Amino acid sequence: MNRATFYAHFQDKYELLDEIIKKSAEELIQQHTNGVCTFTKDNMMQLVFAAFEYHQQVKKKCRRNYNRIIPLLSSKLVNALKHYLNLCKQEISSDERTLYVQIYANMINEAVTLHTAE
Repeated sequence: MNRATFYAHFQDKYELLDEIIKKSAEELIQQHTNGVCTFTKDNMMQLVFAAFEYHQQVKKKCRRNYNRIIPLLSSKLVNALKHYLNLCKQEISSDERTLYVQIYANMINEAVTLHTAE
């Protein structure tokens, strides 16, 4: 890939990194849940496993800088979780969905971040 091709798709290397981190979170969520989304205990556990694996993969590859990029990882993970949970098919009102999505996404992220940052 040459420079012109790169800059036709991304503004800079940081935008590329953002995209890679975002896609990684989305792919792990899909793998762990097989694309099936419901607000069940089993499905929420799979989201926790996906989030944990997401952090573990980055921690393994970026040992020295892991703690510095936790805010970026958390932001991308929460967004990926919110997007996924918003797609869940449940018979709940949009207000309830908004509340559940926010709570579950942040709760999963916080639990995993606290555990892996140690």
